[in-house]
Amino acid sequence: MKEKVYYVGFNANNAICNESFFEGSITLYPTNEKGNIPFIKDGSKKINNLDLEYKEFVETQLNKITSENSNAKIMCFNEKAKKVCKNFNNYFTLSNNDDLILMLNDKFKTRELLKNEVPILNYIWLDDLNLSYDEIANRLNSSTFVVQAKVGAGGNTTYNVTSAVDYSLIKERSGKFCVSSYISNTPLNVTAIITNDKDIIFPVSAQLILSHSSNFTYVGGDFVFANTLNKNIISDINKYTKKILGVLKNLGYRGIVGIDYILTKNDEILFMEINPRFQASSFLINLELKQKGYPCLAELNYKALNNIKIGKIVDININKSFLNCGNSNEFNEFKDFKILLNGYSKLNKNSVYRKIFDYSLINNDMFEHIK
Repeated sequence: MKEKVYYVGFNANNAICNESFFEGSITLYPTNEKGNIPFIKDGSKKINNLDLEYKEFVETQLNKITSENSNAKIMCFNEKAKKVCKNFNNYFTLSNNDDLILMLNDKFKTRELLKNEVPILNYIWLDDLNLSYDEIANRLNSSTFVVQAKVGAGGNTTYNVTSAVDYSLIKERSGKFCVSSYISNTPLNVTAIITNDKDIIFPVSAQLILSHSSNFTYVGGDFVFANTLNKNIISDINKYTKKILGVLKNLGYRGIVGIDYILTKNDEILFMEINPRFQASSFLINLELKQKGYPCLAELNYKALNNIKIGKIVDININKSFLNCGNSNEFNEFKDFKILLNGYSKLNKNSVYRKIFDYSLINNDMFEHIK
């Protein structure tokens, strides 16, 4: 009997555009998708002791689901979500080892893992920011540099330092950091699926990243620009991606993964980090898969984790760019877009409001790109 898979998690984004695969989902806020059961329906409630309240809510819903469906299965995309429904671990689908996920989320460990496999930037490794701005600038021979904490997403722990004033804003932060010279670059991303017998590599996208207040912030993706990259660049990306996927496969990793690179002025591709999860751009890949009649990413991920054969997936070509917006007034300087709403309500800060374009955005001066 075919399993009925339910997504359980805090962030509705992970279930977006996968409703054709999931039987339903239990989320913190509404996704407006098939079978969604939200904890907070209008997004307005402020809650205390979230873990306990949400855990009780999830357990109530899962008791009902599993009592009504003997073939129900639960899919979680992170360790914290698994802990919320740990009393139902007999219903979990197969997933990657949590320690492996933690390791791959660590920028330092992945760069050490891959430094002999693919080209990477030169870094200074620091335990706490115990050097002065001048000391770092002298060691790097650069007055502008990038400081990264070992774990982060969307640029939330990556800092652009252009002066002693910028550095003073982050110097008191604790933990391990890597520091590298800032070089003009275009950030790129690749999504792939690792299976036992083959790997599926999806088209490259450029990442739309804002640099402001010493921070880098990811706000969208641009497949249109990536389609204009010359064949040698694409060949290098595919070559490095296959090497990285081979290393991950040997570690036992299966399913969806994202790999970030940067493209330099000299057309050199440098590895940056691994994202062992769905990407913000996954929804556009899903739209293309759906149009071509292929399974969605969630189903491909499920099949890869459960060693279920995946048929050929060919001719995936995405000619869209997108911006994540908090509301309809953001990025109004860009015209001619379509809107995709998922779980959107005025009071829901976790709502997803996306503007989708048929043209490239990255060469606008607000975004990081080779100048």
